[in-house]
Amino acid sequence: MRRLFEAPALAFVTGPPLHPAAGSSDADLDRWIQDSVVTQWHPVGTCRMGTDSMSVVVPATLQVHGIQDLHVVDASLMPTITRGNTQAPTIMIAERAADILRRAQPPGVSSRQGPLEGNRGWSLTDDRNL
Repeated sequence: MRRLFEAPALAFVTGPPLHPAAGSSDADLDRWIQDSVVTQWHPVGTCRMGTDSMSVVVPATLQVHGIQDLHVVDASLMPTITRGNTQAPTIMIAERAADILRRAQPPGVSSRQGPLEGNRGWSLTDDRNL
């Protein structure tokens, strides 16, 4: 790969190597790539859902272990990243969360009323808050 980028035909668009140092072997370059490359656009798993000691969120309620009324509803629940785009699974997580939270509403609270209705002076269903 390095030889390709050092070719005279590409000299006008390439600069000096950033990492690893010039003259490194292909094995050094492979090792640097494995140690340095990370995902940027679809992070998942930061609030892993499960029942083991490494999980953060209870699967049945989407509630953070040990914290009352704090639910996680996004791609961070996924234990591992999907092979495709994370949009569709995240939409399904949100749909499922809506069902879970709707069933958890205390008696007398309207299903259109958010859990913070009246507590913070704003409504989750009031367009003025968007």
